[in-house]
Amino acid sequence: MAPFISWFVFVAIVVVLSVIVVCSLRKPLQQFLSANSYISPAKDFYVRAFMAIIFLAAVSGIAGASLLAEDKKSFMERLWWITNSLKEPLFYISLWTLLYVAILTVLYAVLGRYRD
Repeated sequence: MAPFISWFVFVAIVVVLSVIVVCSLRKPLQQFLSANSYISPAKDFYVRAFMAIIFLAAVSGIAGASLLAEDKKSFMERLWWITNSLKEPLFYISLWTLLYVAILTVLYAVLGRYRD
């Protein structure tokens, strides 16, 4: 039972971190996409795509985690397992955030001549 509790704590932490990333970047992303009238109609699409990418990256990081094998591990071992398992989801979230920023940078560089 304790390995499942550890896994659910891990999943809860990853979901909370994903929600924090999305909520902290959603409004600035909407303002950024509203600055160019050529992209403005697609603003909702880009924001929703960003949210989907972050949540799917978090889920892929969760799917890569393995459960603890033994039920007799101490609390600190479970805590270290959770922190060690956070490495992969956080890597995926940061990687896809950077790739999304690169895509938007290229998009704005190409559409820069349509600035208002």
